[in-house]
Amino acid sequence: MLFRSLGQFQKTFDNQVTWVVGFGIFHTNFNSGVAKQVLLTLYDTSVTQVQVVLYRNGQLGVEVDGSPLAGGISTGVLTANAWHFVEFLVTISTSIGANTCKVNLDGANVINVTTGQSTRSASSTNNSANSIQFQGLINPTNWEDRKSTRLNSSHF
Repeated sequence: MLFRSLGQFQKTFDNQVTWVVGFGIFHTNFNSGVAKQVLLTLYDTSVTQVQVVLYRNGQLGVEVDGSPLAGGISTGVLTANAWHFVEFLVTISTSIGANTCKVNLDGANVINVTTGQSTRSASSTNNSANSIQFQGLINPTNWEDRKSTRLNSSHF
């Protein structure tokens, strides 16, 4: 299903420790004068646990409590006016294991957060999340909830 959004959309699930989220994204411009824009947020009820953000240079980042994690800024970049497929794997914990917080971009691993870091917000007491929110960028954004046949994605 294709969505076009300047706003946000959210879905609540049961509590999960590990999340795998994949989505297609097409945007026209992300260098809007702001340093970063949130793409998706995992919540523990109303508390933000972990976020995937898009920096103005096209890099992706994984952040907790508003700060990027070590190893949490992508080596690859998104480009405007092109479809990209993003996959996000995260285990919410105060000390993550190896390969438990990763981002793939168009099938290539671009983020592998360093072992031992916390992917849980300091404001939360739970190692889980129960809802996800996609945030529209400042410019119109197209979201696709399934893998595009034009993109090859390697799974975690």
